[in-house]
Formats: sequence, structure tokens, C-alpha cells
Amino acid sequence: MKNCKSCGKQFEPSNTIQAVCGLKCALKVSAAKTKQKANEKKQLNLKLKESLKTLGEFKKELQIEVNKIVRLIDEKCNCISCDIDYGHFQAGHYRSVGGWDNLRFNLHNNFRQCAQCNNPKSGNLVYYREGVVKTFGDSQMAFMDDLNVIYPIVKLNKDELAERTKIAKKAVKELIELNRSAKLPRTSDERIILRTKYNTLLKIYN
Repeated sequence: MKNCKSCGKQFEPSNTIQAVCGLKCALKVSAAKTKQKANEKKQLNLKLKESLKTLGEFKKELQIEVNKIVRLIDEKCNCISCDIDYGHFQAGHYRSVGGWDNLRFNLHNNFRQCAQCNNPKSGNLVYYREGVVKTFGDSQMAFMDDLNVIYPIVKLNKDELAERTKIAKKAVKELIELNRSAKLPRTSDERIILRTKYNTLLKIYN
């Protein structure tokens, strides 16, 4: 007697290699093997795809999550530059990604900004500065101006970027949950405190 590989019941095999008690269990085992092979192939393809990614692609994936964090912290806040409270909003860098790659993931360098100011007006920086001073004070603006001196070089390899992306995705989920019960828009102090908190969690600007 043998135990069926599928249902576990005992049965009398017709030969030494028979592993299941009947057709129904044989089909179940076959389907399970097919599913397992498909999953293994999928995982292999994912690993291959991951290995072929460029450093720039890893940076872009992390940037997407960091920008989500910014928009969630600043949810329902007005544009940092022009102060409008309607339209399409993005995460707008004070020091641009193209010019200051070392500051691209720093949450203190990134605030909720309308699409018009962020793109056609290239950040609308004169009014960006005015918005920061008006909302957060001179000390925050001075701190932002010093970020490039504090963090002149920030280098992360592919593995480090992938790990930070995982952390950022968890932060996004946490903020989505927080925002369900939070009083929005947040106060200026709350926005700065959360930026500091998630910067610390990301372990890029510690």
C-alpha cells in the first residue's frame, strides 16, 4: 500500500512508480506541477529582467516612489510656487534632478507643485523660494540652500537603489493609511517632520 501524493489516502499501486490513487488525483498533481513550472519561469524572467536594468532605470523606479511620498505628505496642500489649490499636481524639485542628481531623493528638496509650475515654468523657482519662506520660514529655505553642501555626493548601486525602493513602497502604503484619518492639509510643521522621518527611513541622507 502507498499514500496518494495528492489526497493522502492509501491505495494499492498497479506498478512501482504509481504515485496517485486515480485519474482525478493525477490531474491535480499534473496541474500543480504545471503551475510550479510556470511560477519558476516567471521568477527566472523577473530575475533576468532585473539583471538587465540600468542604474538609471533603478533610479527612476525609486524616484517614482519618492514622488508619491511627497504628494501624500503634501496632500491637499496648495502649489508651493503659485499657491493655487486646483488642477493637476506633481512632486516638484527645488534643485532639479538633472542638475543636482545628489538631491533627487531628498524629501526636503521636493514639494507638491502644480504641473504648470513644475514643467513649462521649469519649477518656477523664484516663486518656489517665496513659497517655502512663506509656508515654512527662512530657516527651512536656508536649510534647503545648504543641502548641496551637506550632501555633495550621493552614490547608490543597483542593489542599494532596489532596497530603498522597497522601503519607499512601504512608506507609501503607510502614508495612504495615515491619510485616511489625518486632518488634511497638514500643518507646515507636520510636513517637515514627516519629510525628516521618511528621509531617515530611506537611509540615503543620514
